[in-house]
Amino acid sequence: MLFEEFVQLLILISFAVSFIWIVVFLYKKTIKNQRNIERKIKRILNIPPHPLEEFINQEQIDDDEDIENQIEIQKKEERKELLINTQNPR
Repeated sequence: MLFEEFVQLLILISFAVSFIWIVVFLYKKTIKNQRNIERKIKRILNIPPHPLEEFINQEQIDDDEDIENQIEIQKKEERKELLINTQNPR
């Protein structure tokens, strides 16, 4: 009897956690979409963005560029290694 109640409690907790994760995910997605819509409206109306928003956007762009550069460097290194391995089989 006690074991069955414990299992039911665990199932209830797992459903609650799943529900919370879904709500958080949807909230983040709607906030992101809302920000994108606000940016588009500002562009259409030629309203200059807030300086802090510009800074945050630039930081995100810089981070994205750094990641892309790292990926390109890794690909180049892998190509070099592959070329070396194909030219000099061991």
